[in-house]
Amino acid sequence: MIKKIYMFLYKNFIKIPEPVRYFLVGGFNTVFGIFLYQTLFYLFGNIFNYLVIYYFSSFISITVSIFTLKYYVFLKEGDFKKQFIKTFSMQIILMIITSGLMALLVEILRINPMYAQPIATIIVAILGYFIHKSISFK
Repeated sequence: MIKKIYMFLYKNFIKIPEPVRYFLVGGFNTVFGIFLYQTLFYLFGNIFNYLVIYYFSSFISITVSIFTLKYYVFLKEGDFKKQFIKTFSMQIILMIITSGLMALLVEILRINPMYAQPIATIIVAILGYFIHKSISFK
């Protein structure tokens, strides 16, 4: 029963134009990543630096993102290992850009890391669509 519902939803979801699917799935991935970071920062922010928490949460978020992009946005068949490595590499670049932007927001503009991370993530997520479209899932 659950599988039938899932397949019904999936078949209708993939009919949505790719940029809209990216927006929806990217929105989910962004909210997931922000929620994970916020939770870990709340729990461990007094023990670890905000960027250490960001890197840890990003590795988890990146893995979730790769699966959702592959199966729900770009609908790519092929060698999963190769796609995973290529996409993970692109995500690492995006993570570095995000952490640099976070450091700018926190260290220079004195914005709380709890606010800096979502701001940086949303800005870089827009850039991510074009990187994944042209490189990761080409």
